[in-house]
Amino acid sequence: MGTVDLFDEDIEQLYDDLSAEPWQQLSVDDVRNSSQLPIRISYEYADMGLTPYGFNQNFTQMDIVEYFTVMKYISGRTIWDLEDDDSFALRRHRSLHKPLKEILDKVDTTIVKGDPLIFHFHLYTDKHHDASRETGVRSPRIYFMQGLYGVIYILFFDPFHEITQ
Repeated sequence: MGTVDLFDEDIEQLYDDLSAEPWQQLSVDDVRNSSQLPIRISYEYADMGLTPYGFNQNFTQMDIVEYFTVMKYISGRTIWDLEDDDSFALRRHRSLHKPLKEILDKVDTTIVKGDPLIFHFHLYTDKHHDASRETGVRSPRIYFMQGLYGVIYILFFDPFHEITQ
C-alpha cells in the first residue's frame, strides 16, 4: 500500500480552506467534489437559540432518537448518495426565499450575501395531521449548508416544518 506525503503547505492550505466561510468559498468544482466525499458534520454555524429554529429548545424523545438515527445514517455517505436515495428526503434549496434569508441573517448576516448551498431533510412526518405549532403536531426538519471536503454545517432544527412549508 502506498503512502501519501503531506507537506506543511498542504496542511496550511487545508486549514485555510476549512476556516473560510463555506458560502464564499465554493466553486462549481468544489461543489461537485464535496458532493462525492463522505459527509463530515460540523456544528460551527448551528443556531443555538437566536431564532425559533435554534437547537436551544425543547426536544421530544422521538426528536432525539430520530435525529441521532438520521445523523448515523448520513455519516459516511455522500450528498450524491443521499440525493439518489429515494427513501431519504433530501431537499436542496436552489434559491433562498424570504423566510429562510431572514432566519440565516439572524445567525450570520454574511451568509446570504454569498451563495450558500442550503439543504434540509426530515426526521419524521406525521402522516395523519399537518404539522402545527398550535396543535403541537411535529414534523421536524434539519437544515444544513454544504461546505468543502464533504463537510456539512448543521444550521437549524425546524420542529413544525415552518421555514419552507
